[in-house]
Amino acid sequence: QAVMSAADEQSRLTAGGLNIQVPTLNPAQLVRTSEGAPVLAHLDPNNKLNRELFVGNIPPGTAELTLKDFLYEAMQKTNLLHHAGNPIVSTRINSRFAFVEFRSVEEATSALNLNGVPFMGTLLKIGRPSKYVGPASQAVTWQELTGERPDPQVVDPSTKLYRELFVGNTAPEVTAPLLMDFLNAALVKVGLSSEPVIVNARLNGKFAFIEFKSIDACSNALNLDGIPFMGQALKVSRPSKYDGPQTAHVTWSDMLTTYLATRTPAELLATQTEQPATNSEPQGATPHLVLSNMCSEEDMKSIESMRDLKDDTLDECQHYGHVNAVDILSDKTIVVTFATREEAAQAYRAISGRTFDGKTVGLSFREEPVQHAKAPAKDVSAPSAEASEDPNPS
Repeated sequence: QAVMSAADEQSRLTAGGLNIQVPTLNPAQLVRTSEGAPVLAHLDPNNKLNRELFVGNIPPGTAELTLKDFLYEAMQKTNLLHHAGNPIVSTRINSRFAFVEFRSVEEATSALNLNGVPFMGTLLKIGRPSKYVGPASQAVTWQELTGERPDPQVVDPSTKLYRELFVGNTAPEVTAPLLMDFLNAALVKVGLSSEPVIVNARLNGKFAFIEFKSIDACSNALNLDGIPFMGQALKVSRPSKYDGPQTAHVTWSDMLTTYLATRTPAELLATQTEQPATNSEPQGATPHLVLSNMCSEEDMKSIESMRDLKDDTLDECQHYGHVNAVDILSDKTIVVTFATREEAAQAYRAISGRTFDGKTVGLSFREEPVQHAKAPAKDVSAPSAEASEDPNPS
C-alpha cells in the first residue's frame, strides 16, 4: 500500500481540467531490514523458511548475482516461474553453499526441480534447509525435468539425514574409498542392492558416516551391522540426529545365514569361483595413471589452483601406494606415477566411477613417463653472460 509523506501528504496532478490526487511515495517504507540486509517490505518474514532453499556444491568464488541470474534463467527455460520477473529476492553465499530466498512459497517449491542443474562444471544440490518443518514437496531432478540421462550423483540434499548411516569400529588403516568399495560389494553380494549405492564416505578416527543414493538403499544397509572388515566388526546404525521412523533389520550374521539358506550349492560354488570385477587388473595397466575431467581452464591459469589440485591428488592417491610424481599436463590431464603397476591398478579400481566437481573422473594409463624439461647445460668452453660483460670497459 502506498504511504503518504508526512511533510507533503499528497501532490496534485492537473490533466484535462481534472484534479487527480496522487499519494507521495516514501521509498524508505518500501524496504525493511531482515538479519541486517534490506529486503522488500511486502515479503512476509513469518514464512521466510518456506521461501528459502539450500544450494550446495557451488564453485569457489561464485558471485551472488551470478548465481541469482543463473537460477532465474534456469526457471525461465523450464517454465517454473509463477509470475514475470526474477523470483529470487536475495542470495547468501558461504564458501561452497548458499541460501536463496524466493518471493513466494510456490516458486521456492518449484525451484526444487532444479536439483542437479549443471553450473560452471559442477552439479548444484538444491533442497530445503535443514530447519524446514513444512510439508514434503514432490519434485524431480533437473535431468528428469529436461529429459536428460539421470546422473547417479544427483540426490536431494534435504534428505541427507535419512540417507546416511553411522559406521563405528573402523580399523585405523581404513580409507574412505576402501570402505565404500567394501560396503557396496557386500550389499550386492547378498542381494540388498543390484548396483553401487554409496555416494560419499566421511571418516573421523574410528568411525565414519556413509551417504547413500536413496532412503531405501540406506535402510537396506542397516542389515550390514556386525559385518567383519579388516579385522573389526563394523557397527552400522542410524546417526544420533536421525528422527525418522524405525526400520526393521537384522544383523550381518542373520543376513548371511538367510542368504546361504536360499542359494543352491551350484550358485554358491559359482560365487566362490568367480573373480570379482573389482579385483581384476585393468587392461593395459602401467605405473602411470592418467586422470581427466578434474582440471579446468581456470585452474590452468592459476598457479595456486594448480598447486592445490596436485596436493589434493597426491593426498588421495597415496592411499593406494607410493607416488613418485604428480604432473598436470597442458591438455588438462593429471598423470600420477606410482612405484609399481599394481599400485596404479589399485588406484584405478578405487577411483573408478567417482566424480570431481560433478563430473565423472576419466581414467586411463600411459606407457611412457612424463618427460620434464631440463635446464640447458652450461658450455664451459664459452663465457657466461655475466662473464662476457667486462665490468671495467676501457
